[in-house]
Amino acid sequence: MIAHLELSSNMTLQEIKKNIIKFVESGENVDQVIDITTSNLNDDQKINLVEMFENDMIEQVKHTTSILDIGINETLRTILSSRLFVYPEPDETYQQEIYNEKLEDGTYSADDFHDHMYHHMKDPITIKMEKWSDEVGHMGGGMTAMQNNLIQKRNQMIYDFLIN
Repeated sequence: MIAHLELSSNMTLQEIKKNIIKFVESGENVDQVIDITTSNLNDDQKINLVEMFENDMIEQVKHTTSILDIGINETLRTILSSRLFVYPEPDETYQQEIYNEKLEDGTYSADDFHDHMYHHMKDPITIKMEKWSDEVGHMGGGMTAMQNNLIQKRNQMIYDFLIN
């Protein structure tokens, strides 16, 4: 079935997303589907596609009535384990990297300290967890974001190993 997939270079990310879901739901190998449907995309487009799937995950978690019921459907869980999801949150924000460089070269000032302490202490995954919790309305959103990030780190290590 996947051999009959004809990709147009002018497909939107939304159309690509729909194709991925359709083929995964029909039982096709998720990594083959991802390879075929995203082969013409650059990293920014792939990250945008990942964010579109994450928004679907947020919507599913948003409609749970209990923390015990939190979860994403099997199709999204399968897609999450694919080689598309290899973009985990970085360990530091760009601003935190700058502060670390200033600390190393001795140019870190009192103003930097104040700005760092009051505006840039949270790491990217904490920021994402808070965003998901706010959007969902309970802490289950943050827990799901953290789990997804761990899965993406695992995926990244697996696919980096396979490539090298």
